[in-house]
Amino acid sequence: MDSPSHRSGHSRIVTALLHLGFVLTGIFMVLLGPALPMLVRRWGLNDSQAGLFFAAQFLGSVLSNFLSGLLIPKFGFRPAFVGGFALMAAGAAFFLHGSWVLALFAVFVFGFGIGFITSSTNLWIGQAYASETSGALSLVNFSWAVGAVACPFIVQFVQSPARFHGFLMGLALAAALLGALLAATPVDWVELHNASSISTSAVPMKIPRDYYAVALILLLFLYEGVEASLGGWLAMYSGELSSVERLRAGVVTPSFFWAGMLLGRLIGPTVLKHASSKLVVELSAFCALVSSTLLLLSPTLIPLFGEAFLAGLGCAVIYPILVGRAIERYGVTARTVMGPILAIAGFGPASMPWLVGVIASHFGNLKAGLGVVLAGLIAVMAGARYVYGDASLKPSPE
Repeated sequence: MDSPSHRSGHSRIVTALLHLGFVLTGIFMVLLGPALPMLVRRWGLNDSQAGLFFAAQFLGSVLSNFLSGLLIPKFGFRPAFVGGFALMAAGAAFFLHGSWVLALFAVFVFGFGIGFITSSTNLWIGQAYASETSGALSLVNFSWAVGAVACPFIVQFVQSPARFHGFLMGLALAAALLGALLAATPVDWVELHNASSISTSAVPMKIPRDYYAVALILLLFLYEGVEASLGGWLAMYSGELSSVERLRAGVVTPSFFWAGMLLGRLIGPTVLKHASSKLVVELSAFCALVSSTLLLLSPTLIPLFGEAFLAGLGCAVIYPILVGRAIERYGVTARTVMGPILAIAGFGPASMPWLVGVIASHFGNLKAGLGVVLAGLIAVMAGARYVYGDASLKPSPE
């Protein structure tokens, strides 16, 4: 048997690989946003067709997130890690080979891989560092944010189709290499065999049957859709402000949005020690609403950077606070109901960015499509009052 120090060393090796994997996953997850102007030019797409890329990616991610909850308890973590990176590599490798319909399928494939990596990594980290879960999860999600912030800057320097294709091949190679490294890692280093993981995996998932769950699902659906819409369409919207700046500076606008989210999640725990989570959610949604409104009224690109940053800052803590509120409300049954709640809510980022594109195509104006974001944030503000209100609706007894 390995000594505790050896097991700790093995965990650090796997953890380092997963941190690298999450940097890569952050790049993959936000890639479509800064790349969208290039893809629109390549295939001559309208906004409605372009929005289907987001739907394909997030639909794949939602499905694999749900499947991971069923497959990891049965087959373990390593197949999820290896399969997830293999799917990401395959999707990136074939992204630009053929028509835009084939590209949609490639996006679905790497979205499917993203879902496996995000769910399995968070679960592995949470179980491997059970005594310091919050800190460990914060660190690994910080690695994700590093990739998300860096991605638009990278895309800015690979504007030609040939260089972008080379970038995709690099992403595919990196994902394949990480998958191979995890496949070669001894099983005992990757799989976690302890009482807490066994007991957790044995609990069946249940869909809650109460109005509070419906309200929470709608709220998370709207928020996740807002986040995906802003992060996904900002580069396209920035390109409309100036024909001179279109191909260069506008591409990095999503980085300012993700940087705002990164800062917000770093300072969020400190803020929550001094203010109620209800107040923080409402003020955060209000900040995101005001900055998004100013963003749509921005006459030039420079103020857009600051407005995108503030929008990201406002969005940063809404999701973790809402999830924490649900766990608080459902108590010990949270582990059986949160999976279905989050899976259903995941259709928000699969549908709302596509809806933005449909509306933009109908009115011939991306600002009209992004009005969906404003409506979603208003609904989040109103819904937060219900979720934190002194409602008489209680979770239904099991």
